[in-house]
Amino acid sequence: MTPRRLPRLLITLFVLLSAADLALTCYLLGQSNGQFYEANWLAGSVLTRFGFAGLAVFKVLMVVFVSTLVGIIAARRPSAARRVASFACLAVGIVVVYSVTLCSRMEPQSFALARQAPMTFVQR
Repeated sequence: MTPRRLPRLLITLFVLLSAADLALTCYLLGQSNGQFYEANWLAGSVLTRFGFAGLAVFKVLMVVFVSTLVGIIAARRPSAARRVASFACLAVGIVVVYSVTLCSRMEPQSFALARQAPMTFVQR
């Protein structure tokens, strides 16, 4: 693998991990009945103000920012660009693994609803 290809592969991995992060965030926030929240204060503010569409735009802008930054750094210092891209992948990868862990621990929707509203029986 040539040194020039490595940042491209890392950026591709970063894009895929960021997409997984967005999908998992939307799933967790949409299906958890308030059990989970956006831990990133800036992303949480965007989510509160603009909803899921705003959150998607925010995350896309972060991907564009990091990709552009890596590209600018790669022009002068390719090894530094690889380290920045690797760090970005590691950071988002940890978030994705954590989100998957939360998904696996989340109660199924039907069970959560059953616990909130106990059944009452009416005698005739």
